[in-house]
Amino acid sequence: MPILLLHETNLTAVKAALRSQLPELRSGHLTEALAAGLGFRTHAALRADLIRFADIAPMLADVDEIAFAARLATFGYPEPPAGVLRSVVRSDAIPDRPIAQFRDGDHVANDAHYAQCGRRGRPMMMIKLARTYATLEWDCITINARPHSILYGSSDGLSTANEMVRMFKLRTAGAPGKPNYRTNVFVGWVYKLLPATAELLAEDYFRLLYQPVWQAEQIRLA
Repeated sequence: MPILLLHETNLTAVKAALRSQLPELRSGHLTEALAAGLGFRTHAALRADLIRFADIAPMLADVDEIAFAARLATFGYPEPPAGVLRSVVRSDAIPDRPIAQFRDGDHVANDAHYAQCGRRGRPMMMIKLARTYATLEWDCITINARPHSILYGSSDGLSTANEMVRMFKLRTAGAPGKPNYRTNVFVGWVYKLLPATAELLAEDYFRLLYQPVWQAEQIRLA
């Protein structure tokens, strides 16, 4: 499922991109449908949580296109084009994407993503594209909380590592190229993934690694 870091800049970008693709929607209706697609009953509820958590790392939302379309239907609109919200959230129109995607060997993009993740204290998740396949790479060196056992439940993150392996097997069952998994929780690589599969697995992994970071921030706020 697509994911979105929830803060003003990203939300403004998502809405602007959707308005350009769905110009027939009234602004207020689009705002409410977007809130529904991000897991909130109303736009007011979304705004309340943005204010509540303004001083910590942003919330991470799962993007639900069914809920987005259903909310638009309550305003009398036909079903929007399939995948419109998903494609926007995963596009370069979003300034703060949780996952960087660039050509393998692009050291400038790699270093820029490392610096951004370090500033924001979040896991570094990258998809490196080659001619046919992609490599998914991640590193938790950019997370501020130490030790990592605080976040992942044990000194070696065994339970989290097992979940990552399960996700890998689920996403790559029957895949071409014989994807190769070399990892632990804190740093790892998956080689020979189809780009679309790499994107799905990257979202799985970022969600898994980021949620404990955000929960730790909530405890600090309290």
